Amino acid sequence: MRVYTSLAILALLGVSSAIPQPKLPSVRKPGWRPHTRRQEASTDSTNAWASPPSTEAAKTNIWKYLSNDEAAGVIGFLHDQAELNLTAVDDSGPWDNTIMVVDLLPPNKTDALAYLDGDGDIPQRWAVASLLFGATEEPYAQDLVVGPLPVSDETTYFPYTFGTHASEAKIRVYDMDSSKKLLVSAAMSIKDIISDLTNVTIETEDEFDENFSLWGIDPLWHEEDENGEKRVIYWAGTWRNNPAVEADNSEIVWNAGTLLPQGIYFQADITGRDKSKWFLKGILYGDEYYKSTDEFRAAWEKDDFVKYTPNEPEAWLGTDMTGEVLPLETKAPPMSVQPGGQRFKIDEENKYVEWMDFSFYLTYTRDTGMRLFDIKYKGERVIYELGLQEATAHYAGNDPVQSGTSYMDTYYGIGSLGINQLPGFDMPTYAYCMNTSFHAAELSKSHPCGISVFESDQDYPIQRHSTDYYVSVTKNIALTVRAVSTVGNYDYDFEYQFFLDGTIQTIVRASGYIQSAYYAKNDEYGYQIHDGLSGSMHDHAMTFKADFDVLGTSNTMVKHVIEPVEKKYKWSNQTRNTMHMVRKEVTNEDEGKMNWAANGQEQIIIVNKNETNKYGEPRGWKMMPSRGGAGMHLTITNSSNLLNSGGFTTHQYYVSKRKDSEMKAASAWNDYDTANPLIDFNKFFDGESIDQEDIVVWYNLGMHHVPHTGDLPNTVSTTAQAGMIFTPHNYLLSDPSRQSTQQIRLDIEDDNVTGVHTFGSESASGDVNLAQVAWDPWTYSGDIAVRKFPYDPQNPFEDNRCHALLTPPNGTHTSRLQALTKVLSEGSVYITEPGPSAQYYLGAFSKEDWSLSERPFLIAVLCSADPSSSITEKDVAGEVILLTPAFEALRASLIPLPSEIKSHVRWVQWREDQSPYTVLAEHLGSRGVGSFVLDGGVRQFVGRELAGVLKEVGEGEGDTITEVGKIRERKSAYEVELLRCANTFTLHAIRQTRERMHIGITESQTAKILEEEMDKTGLVGGEGLILFGENAALPHGSGTDRKLGKADMILIDAGGKWGGYVSDITRTFALPASKIPQSHIDLWEAVRKAQRAPRTLLHSPKRGTSDLRFSDLDKAARAIVSLWKAGIPVSDPTSVSIFESSGAALTEDAPEPEPDFSIFTHRLGHGIGLEGHESPYLVQGPQGDRIPQIGNVFSLEPGVYLPAEGEEVNDLKGIGVRLEDCYVITGQEENGAWKGEWLSGPVERWGDI
Repeated sequence: MRVYTSLAILALLGVSSAIPQPKLPSVRKPGWRPHTRRQEASTDSTNAWASPPSTEAAKTNIWKYLSNDEAAGVIGFLHDQAELNLTAVDDSGPWDNTIMVVDLLPPNKTDALAYLDGDGDIPQRWAVASLLFGATEEPYAQDLVVGPLPVSDETTYFPYTFGTHASEAKIRVYDMDSSKKLLVSAAMSIKDIISDLTNVTIETEDEFDENFSLWGIDPLWHEEDENGEKRVIYWAGTWRNNPAVEADNSEIVWNAGTLLPQGIYFQADITGRDKSKWFLKGILYGDEYYKSTDEFRAAWEKDDFVKYTPNEPEAWLGTDMTGEVLPLETKAPPMSVQPGGQRFKIDEENKYVEWMDFSFYLTYTRDTGMRLFDIKYKGERVIYELGLQEATAHYAGNDPVQSGTSYMDTYYGIGSLGINQLPGFDMPTYAYCMNTSFHAAELSKSHPCGISVFESDQDYPIQRHSTDYYVSVTKNIALTVRAVSTVGNYDYDFEYQFFLDGTIQTIVRASGYIQSAYYAKNDEYGYQIHDGLSGSMHDHAMTFKADFDVLGTSNTMVKHVIEPVEKKYKWSNQTRNTMHMVRKEVTNEDEGKMNWAANGQEQIIIVNKNETNKYGEPRGWKMMPSRGGAGMHLTITNSSNLLNSGGFTTHQYYVSKRKDSEMKAASAWNDYDTANPLIDFNKFFDGESIDQEDIVVWYNLGMHHVPHTGDLPNTVSTTAQAGMIFTPHNYLLSDPSRQSTQQIRLDIEDDNVTGVHTFGSESASGDVNLAQVAWDPWTYSGDIAVRKFPYDPQNPFEDNRCHALLTPPNGTHTSRLQALTKVLSEGSVYITEPGPSAQYYLGAFSKEDWSLSERPFLIAVLCSADPSSSITEKDVAGEVILLTPAFEALRASLIPLPSEIKSHVRWVQWREDQSPYTVLAEHLGSRGVGSFVLDGGVRQFVGRELAGVLKEVGEGEGDTITEVGKIRERKSAYEVELLRCANTFTLHAIRQTRERMHIGITESQTAKILEEEMDKTGLVGGEGLILFGENAALPHGSGTDRKLGKADMILIDAGGKWGGYVSDITRTFALPASKIPQSHIDLWEAVRKAQRAPRTLLHSPKRGTSDLRFSDLDKAARAIVSLWKAGIPVSDPTSVSIFESSGAALTEDAPEPEPDFSIFTHRLGHGIGLEGHESPYLVQGPQGDRIPQIGNVFSLEPGVYLPAEGEEVNDLKGIGVRLEDCYVITGQEENGAWKGEWLSGPVERWGDI
């Protein structure tokens, strides 16, 4: 699938703009689900869940991916370089310059070894930043080196020329602009033909988009026209979209678009950036090429036109269980446990692992995912670097899309498309999960279980031997390090295994949906596997790098060839046909491109000729294919698609001299221009000596795949796998697995066991709580994202980061309760009812969980503990009393509480003949509690009744009420991310709503569309206020249902909930077809500047001794409105004082106007969180007399309202404008200036949303 660069930022993050979708939400949760109750871990007498042993790496991981702070520093530094003319990704278009990826530049090996093996300084950290330059007629990508890090006055940048083969590390980009409009226009011109050939009625573009996608070749073609001029050609196929279906009592969209080709292909000439010069070059159907739509139509209208069977969405596309249940198959299958606990050590901070005689470091990149460094065996470095370089999938077929497809998956990002592995499926439930991170599109993303590490029994022995008098068998226990990525339609399992005999194995497995071909005239390229479907033949080649350091960096590759020979021996007078071994050496790079010998008659060994064992044999490590498609290369060794970018796919393995300037076999950006790649692997082989040099082996794993019916719906990994082994060869003097105690010898005499020898190994004993070992799928989460620049809003809800937030981090609620108990005075209790505060502290009893009635359900939190309980310290989460009506106690207990607070909860009931307030007071009295702090959301009659039995803590009494109120006001990073998701989704819904609006639509129709779009994002309770024209002058609406006129502006005020947290966004805008007077746009611009003024004031240094108040922010925004009303020109707010912050062009005799309340009639903003309106409030008077604090999240929503019945202002009436976005305060500078960021938007210019 070709991702056009204007949308390629999504691909950088693992999100795609077209089917096939590279990543779907991992678990589709219904709106309501039964609570999964897992047994508490109380009966496990084994050591299965013991704390894992840890270690501390002797040296810092110098290859570890950039930290979030380092990445943010690099991004900020580059944005400060004016000559780069960068635009934030969130605000960018195809004609902007943006940052694509920021990654670590690994240190030079000489510096690294000096640090690792001696007393050398730790190498400086540098980054490689990949930039996309779109602000030119000839756009290009460029890699820049940035450092040293962290960013300081010494930091600089320059092109990464020493690591690439291109001038200034640049590569031309030929698809900066989307061709979708051209292709869809062509399709709509023959909509009747498409309707006829596909059995889908198409009348409008919306119907086409709903039913079909257009995507095709990758990479683009560069062909000469009849005048010898190079043209950029794109072929796109027509693919049927898969609709939502009901499956297993849920609705799901199977990601099976690659199984639904329709056989209609469009050829487009997209040369240059002037889209007016782009044109449709031809159409292909049924192996017949038509030079125009007219020619195609003429053929279609003839009686002899051949129509082929279309591929239609049906049940066979789904991957759910089908057919009869196999005998006994529903019973729980065998599973693995680790009864002795974890037997390897990990330094999580340094991503360092020790297992038996092995140790190594791990890192992770956006392009290639998991990589290993400094692999040591028995204390000696064996491999300096081991990792994937490129994953190539080369297709072939009778149509141009299959023939023109040669994916190089690092372009899409194998690391960015990594997934959080599923316990019990992708890995054992006991596996150690390692967090991984990468930085793309100005966003730092983490996979919480991007790498799993675990031991497992291979279910066959590593050694065994039997005789009449003994049996000897050794278990084959291996350590596996695994990462899984879903790249488009395919899922790849990458893993490295370590064995007790010193063997290291690389394994790749594939599964997922095949990319299929249309069956018409495709017999030569695959089998017909469904009614209108052919399995598109293709090759997979996964290229890996192994930088061997066998007993030092002076190594040689040798070949020990087994050859047939006719030999005459001294001990026989006959010539014998036999075999012998011939020793050969690969000593020059000219010999460095190789294939495996026929019949496996070569042993390939990397040796250090200067290091021999006691028998004089060079010590080394042998490499050999181990499974499946190991040691293969592409069938097409002179690909018309890959051109100069596929040099690593033409042979099965390679050896070259290691150089810091030849660190990678490929660049992710080679895909942009395969004829002129950034890295040309063929140039590595330039005749240099590789005899006792620092050498690198590059090897291919993969498979030749001609899909058959068994590949439907998904290819299975049993056949789609390959592996490569590295194993000690004359390196030691015997088999090192003899060190293992996990073996047994039975002595046998007369068929009876006379002795059992276990060599000190412990036998598994005790009980395992299988309910605890079992994995709860509702706890699964996806990626976590930390935005460094505004998060890309084009398709935000396809990113799992927000779904991951729906499960609060462990300790969320206990830490909140702890914060509450710390501000309560001894002998006092905090009381609330079901609602936002209960939801905040307990994770339960929201307004949706429990409707309030005249029968109170009270929630009390006290810091003094029951003497009989184990809660005795003030700094723990305290005790929670849940006082329920007795007849509703059972219903209340069925509402699930987070397991972390269950031990803090005590249930108390009150009967109908009792006063709940007296029951609570008596219960509290036994704890020495005599006063209470009432939550602000508690109903008045409840407060009055409580005051009759307990003393209420009033304001001013130790500031307890104020401090309690501040707890919810200070949003945690987790809460901020939930609010960011809610606002991002809401803004996306508003944008999508605008796309579906038209002149003449009504306010109610628009409201329905908005609700639909908000529902698509997953927001709960999404709705909005829609106001057209003069109705917008009434801030909360008129109650009418007005139609949209051409001269009308549109106001949408929308909000919904994500994880219980509320969004609030307002936009005032117009449609492209609207005719809006300039005076209206000028008013809109004034409101935009009024929204900026408070932020400018917040970011300004403190003046004098007075602290900034929320009321000052309100005043700053009103000043802008006052200036507009007075007709005084207003520029963008840049300065410090309230009126200076307006940026007004004030003259000496122009008085500063008073803040306006006549046309800006409401407060500037309000706090937001679990409630749409909560403290703090940005308003004049006592409510606004508050100092901001870190963690405050609030709206900034200035507006101007000029009703049709009111007075004219600047010749305007019958108009209203409001803009609203939410803002979070994140810190404070030493000079008193506050730091913060927007959670959505804001709008930069008229015409945007």
